[in-house]
Amino acid sequence: MKLSVVISNYNYGQFLGEAIQSALDYSGAGEVIVIDDGSTDESLEIAAQFGSQIRVISKENGGQGSVFNLGYQEAKGEWIYFLDADDRVLPNFNREVPKCLSIGNVSKIHFRLKIFGNRSGIEPRQLYRLPSGNCSQEILRGRHIVVPTSGNVYARRFLEQILPMPGESFRICADSFLNMHAPFHGEIIAIDHLLAGYRIHGDNNYANSGISEKRFAFRYILTN
Repeated sequence: MKLSVVISNYNYGQFLGEAIQSALDYSGAGEVIVIDDGSTDESLEIAAQFGSQIRVISKENGGQGSVFNLGYQEAKGEWIYFLDADDRVLPNFNREVPKCLSIGNVSKIHFRLKIFGNRSGIEPRQLYRLPSGNCSQEILRGRHIVVPTSGNVYARRFLEQILPMPGESFRICADSFLNMHAPFHGEIIAIDHLLAGYRIHGDNNYANSGISEKRFAFRYILTN
């Protein structure tokens, strides 16, 4: 199995169905797994509507890091794509990602994200290139640009070297743990296309951590 899609969900039932369907529409996904982190909304009912097309694992609330740890353990693919439940896969993912899955010595593939649900009137600008190749020196210089969770596909051979992560330390922003380690365990492939959508809404982890939409747009590779 080439690629597993692991959807991380906590109380995002209003968005979860769209995320699941977008993952199922990716024909290269060997499996779609929903890890529910102790939701108290309708998330499990929404997931159940997809029946045997997906696998649903419900756990006690432990934060995003614990979801990544469990998702990695449960997934069977050589590559693992952690998709946030409020985001979605775009059709171009089908065309672009499979081209990269047979390249050796790669720790992750990353790509641009398209903002949607953006009601603030702020138009993000693409200020930085997506780094590729050997990026370890960029990390050491503090200049490495990363993309949020749904903009990364990770090689299992990389994840097995660094997971499990300390879950309590990464209840949110667990993607930062993966993205800061990736350049030291292989090369990075950059795909300069919009392959997934990042939803802007009031409950994003980055919004909760005090990063405004404008600051977010300038820090990450996003576009409308």
